[in-house]
Amino acid sequence: MNDSINPCEDMRDYACGHWLSTHTVPRDESVWNVKQLMKHKHKESLRNLINTMPFPRDVETLEWRVLNMYDSCISLGTVETEGKRPLIKLISKLGGWNVLKDFFIHSWDHKKALKTLHSKYNVQPFFKIDIVPDPQNPIEGIIQISPGNLGLPDKSYYDRHSEDKIVMAYKTFLRDIAITLGATSDDASFFSNNMFGFEKRLAERFPSRLPERQAHYRATIGKLEDIAQSVPIFDVLISMFPEARLNKKSEVVVIASDYLVNVSLIFASTDRSLMNDFMMLKFAVGYLAYLSKPIRNILKEFNQQLYGIKELKPRWEMCVETLQKFVGFGLEAMFEKSDPDVTKKVTVVNDIFQQIRSTIKEAIENSNNLPAHIKDHFLDKLNNIKIQVGLDPSMRHKDYYKVYYSELVSVKDDFFQNVLYGVSFLLKKQQERLSNLADEHKWVDVVSDGQLRVTYIPESNQVVVPIALLSPPYFHPYYPMNILYGGLGTEIGLAIILSITGRGLFHAGDGMMLPPDHPLHNRTHECFIHHPSVTPHLEAIKYTYMALRNTLARMKHVHQPGMENLEDSDIFFLSYAQSICTMKTQEQADVDFRAQHKFGDIRLLDLLMTKSKEYSNTFSCDRVLRRDSCDTLI
Repeated sequence: MNDSINPCEDMRDYACGHWLSTHTVPRDESVWNVKQLMKHKHKESLRNLINTMPFPRDVETLEWRVLNMYDSCISLGTVETEGKRPLIKLISKLGGWNVLKDFFIHSWDHKKALKTLHSKYNVQPFFKIDIVPDPQNPIEGIIQISPGNLGLPDKSYYDRHSEDKIVMAYKTFLRDIAITLGATSDDASFFSNNMFGFEKRLAERFPSRLPERQAHYRATIGKLEDIAQSVPIFDVLISMFPEARLNKKSEVVVIASDYLVNVSLIFASTDRSLMNDFMMLKFAVGYLAYLSKPIRNILKEFNQQLYGIKELKPRWEMCVETLQKFVGFGLEAMFEKSDPDVTKKVTVVNDIFQQIRSTIKEAIENSNNLPAHIKDHFLDKLNNIKIQVGLDPSMRHKDYYKVYYSELVSVKDDFFQNVLYGVSFLLKKQQERLSNLADEHKWVDVVSDGQLRVTYIPESNQVVVPIALLSPPYFHPYYPMNILYGGLGTEIGLAIILSITGRGLFHAGDGMMLPPDHPLHNRTHECFIHHPSVTPHLEAIKYTYMALRNTLARMKHVHQPGMENLEDSDIFFLSYAQSICTMKTQEQADVDFRAQHKFGDIRLLDLLMTKSKEYSNTFSCDRVLRRDSCDTLI
């Protein structure tokens, strides 16, 4: 906090000035804020949990598998000795790589290779395949096909001139991969230029921004094969989900279906050698991080140019992140079981959620701006919305996660093989979700992936809060209410607001997609769909603040030690600002500005100062508030 600054002039400097002036972005990060700090602290907690775990005597337990995977990762001897060999062996099994001169163009089957990449290695070069709740029937799973990832953060990078810093860094990255894996310098340079050109063709057909609605196009597999004839969609799907009894009449959901059609045209017009180079490149990039340090350094050099990340993460941290990817739920179950305050944390978060939900519900009931059909829909959402804080108690039981991970294989002293076993296990779990989607499948990844954020899930009309998020400095069950509401409360408030805007708008209170004849489809105020991206945040702050006022009205007023000059509303906004204040490397700031089209803490706090009546009244700001269309949703 920098109390020499007027909060009406610069809230960010007022709330975070001292922190910003005394801290820098760690050398192995590109972004640093409270959330990043908490992610790091959580990984430290998981490392300590693993290191202090009693040696398991039962080889069928999750603990045995976790120790095998972690020890094989942290012990670098085999990893460094093996070098590139594990990856080269797999490339040979896939038919070789053109740039490495071990590829036979007439015998290589690109459709077979694509099936294997998807079904065995979870490498998805052109399009992603996921299992999601069926929008028309959320108790069942459905296959979702969406655009894959480009090598650079945004399609606009491919339109930059050839001397651009990022373009040159990316081409160098591609070239270095090829040379490190065995290509000559000349071949690698030719390969690098070819790959950039090929990705540029993909980028030209890549959607600029995915619309809010998830179920853009629902079709049978047979219909997709008709419109994208060169893509072996059916073959890929049955290789990924052999037990699902798929046929040409099985339905899937497609995000940005035009992209899939364009991929089919690229398939039909690209020769085998170029297709091979691209597919093997995607395979190699997907597994580089699990190889020896000289190969990982290629990633480091590129990430330094692109994001400003100057160092590789410590080995222990990389190992914990790998475990979070493959056994994240199990680690989270063990972590929650070791936390003596879980019950108290869940109670406090539930109380905050209920108070904010009631405040927003009351505002909807009393609104004169909402048509009756929209008001009824919103009340249906708010009456049925639920919250999930951490895992269900039964999921923390050792027997539960022992069964869950019973098919995961792990071995001693072979990290790369353990990664392959982990990939295979996750693919099996995807198949289970398609065949039998349990309620927890909709939210367990949010709880256990280590990203530590509050999330709204439309298909279950549910707000999800990871237990690992409920730790200092962000949260403590005995923090004052003004601090709890200013930080976690505004995140929960945003999740509730998202239930009635954007994607959440078109789901009913039970998670079902609204039927086509629902009046909301034809008579929806544009603000609920095309509002500025900042609007839900400002609405969340407004109603969370009101919820805090309602809560404090029932409590004795006290001043916090060391903050005697600050009232509850001052501390609320101060807590909110400190929860989002962020520092970035210049490179990361450039990526965010050019590629993601997202606003950061600077813009959000500026808009809060200039648009929020509650903020202006709290700090007695003498200004006329800005008013734009769609500022208010309720």
